[in-house]
Amino acid sequence: MKHDASDMRRRLATIWTIILLSFLSGTAGLIYEVLWARRLALVFGSTALAQTTVLSVFLGGLAAGSALFGRAANRAPSAARFYALLEWGVAALGLAAPLLLRAPGGAAGWLGVAGLFAQAMMMGGTIPALCRAAGGETQGSVGLVYASNSAGAVAGCLVAGFGLIPAVGLDWSFAAAAVLNVFAALAARGAVEPPPEPTRTAPRDAAPAAQPLSPALVQGAVFLSGFIALTYEIAWTRLLTLTMGSSVYSFTEMLAAFIAGSTVGSLLVASGPLRRRDPARLLCLVQLGAGISVLATLPFYEHLKIYFILLRPYFSDGAHAFYLFEALKFTLSLAVMLAPAVCLGMALPLAVRLIERGREDRAADVGRVFAANTAGNMAGAFAGRLVLPWLGVEGILRTGTTVFI
Repeated sequence: MKHDASDMRRRLATIWTIILLSFLSGTAGLIYEVLWARRLALVFGSTALAQTTVLSVFLGGLAAGSALFGRAANRAPSAARFYALLEWGVAALGLAAPLLLRAPGGAAGWLGVAGLFAQAMMMGGTIPALCRAAGGETQGSVGLVYASNSAGAVAGCLVAGFGLIPAVGLDWSFAAAAVLNVFAALAARGAVEPPPEPTRTAPRDAAPAAQPLSPALVQGAVFLSGFIALTYEIAWTRLLTLTMGSSVYSFTEMLAAFIAGSTVGSLLVASGPLRRRDPARLLCLVQLGAGISVLATLPFYEHLKIYFILLRPYFSDGAHAFYLFEALKFTLSLAVMLAPAVCLGMALPLAVRLIERGREDRAADVGRVFAANTAGNMAGAFAGRLVLPWLGVEGILRTGTTVFI
């Protein structure tokens, strides 16, 4: 009995450590994304080109890293220590970034892109490694790790946009993000993976086990979900830019609102009631829910600018007018994105449960799902930017909804 209690305490301590590590990784990752976009804008001389380049290279690196390092994490004797090595690598490239971006001639752009891709690859391997280190039931642990990572990404957006860059500038902000990676690496060295959970007899009222699905089918569904998610995000960004303006703060709030919805969705999947449901059926329902929620909010979009104009005077006066006004913009962003983003955030943990072939393949399974989703994100980002001038905001949203439904 004492031995069981000791194992439970050790498991809980490890899980909380992994949640903290995932949060720190997400925070540092989004700080880096914002910083690379700002610095490459100075190199390329075009903010739009820099944002497109950073998004494409960042997502491509995450996809490659999820697939490559997910397999490597399976073979590592300790997933936590493997994660620590990845964090050391991310920190080293973060500290080197200002030097790469100051290279003479045209080398700065190429070195910056190469450094960003390498850094994103190592970031892509952190979630598969942490999911393997977490142990326990897959859907719940992946949901918690992904939710804490997404919550950290929200914090990273807001910290970078409203705190670090205005206070210390771009170069020192790279160093601050690297400090988070170093702290995560040091903390992970002391984390001990919990022992395997004892086999339990399924309760009588438990849902029947889902029939195994083809991994290619699940990866295809997740790719499509990631594709539609980024086309949605591009359409929403265009809609909200026309309403709230195109300042750095506005883009920060839009991105934070979308990631916040994904965080809520992951937490819902990690909760007890949904963990007992058939993941295949739930995956279909959340994809359907994403499409329906977009259709339900379409009539709200045409009045969004009117609501913003009517509410703006109430948030533009007083000592804290700036923060109140930015809170209004963040609230409007949530009103547009929250419901679909929650549904989209539930898809990844559910897909991991479907594709899982065994505890020993956990990190590779997580890596495959995240790689497919991120590749879909990258393709959706390109497609969304190409078709936006022809289809418009409503056309993109209706087309994506038709695919989901």
